[in-house]
Amino acid sequence: MDVSKNLRMIIVNDADKANLSLSVGSEVASLPLTNVQNNLNSRVFSTADVAQVQIAMTFDEPTILSGLVLWRHNLSDAATWQIELFSDVAMTQPITDGDSGELQAVEQKTLGEHDWLLDTLVSAVVNTKLRASNHWFSSEAVQAVRITVKDPLNDYGFIDIGRIYSGIVLQPLVNFSYGHSLGWASQSQKKTTAGGSTFSKKRARPRKLSFSLDWISELERPHFFNAINRTGDDTDMYLSMYPEYGGQKEMQYAMACMFTTLPDFNNIHHDTYSTQYNVQEV
Repeated sequence: MDVSKNLRMIIVNDADKANLSLSVGSEVASLPLTNVQNNLNSRVFSTADVAQVQIAMTFDEPTILSGLVLWRHNLSDAATWQIELFSDVAMTQPITDGDSGELQAVEQKTLGEHDWLLDTLVSAVVNTKLRASNHWFSSEAVQAVRITVKDPLNDYGFIDIGRIYSGIVLQPLVNFSYGHSLGWASQSQKKTTAGGSTFSKKRARPRKLSFSLDWISELERPHFFNAINRTGDDTDMYLSMYPEYGGQKEMQYAMACMFTTLPDFNNIHHDTYSTQYNVQEV
């Protein structure tokens, strides 16, 4: 993975083919750990072991990873998480520089984003029950990953995790072009009475995002093409348009999503391609 802060995408989610187990903690019987391998938001992994839960993720063969995401979790502002990479299934051979150390699990507002009369000094970017955490690292061939989550101050008394994304992170050498669009896909249905009053039922408002990569080289094109071909428009993926930017901007432009239309690769110059991406949050 490039060391730049350009757009990053986990299009093919290798975590879905991993063997999952808990080395520390237990799962709620009706909400098992394997729920993180489907994109049904009502089916999550849940545990009451808020002090520490440790997820072991192993692969039948060496798998290239360069990023990992916990999506739709309920971790508190004080929660931490740690990722450790291993070259063997037994987790006896740690990969050099494959230990993230303890990380803050919830992105905090930058100083310029604080509402000083309302926020505490440490305030989460998104003050909602459902949040996300991501970590990026250099590409490694791994056979096991250990994820440790600690959240003893969790007000809910349990930890929920909806989805885990991990795989090869695709990152363009030239970042997305100006003119991108971020908004919401309205799903509400409004009705107006004879007296002129308007009523609407509250529904989820998934984000939608459109952007273009206009300078994809021939060296990059096969990797993007093959990943999109494997995922299609019926499988979820994860993208972050401003990775490591920090604050609200990073999290508002990061999401699990699906393609609403599949990109075309338009040849605009010799060995140079332009692609348009349209996605919607899932």
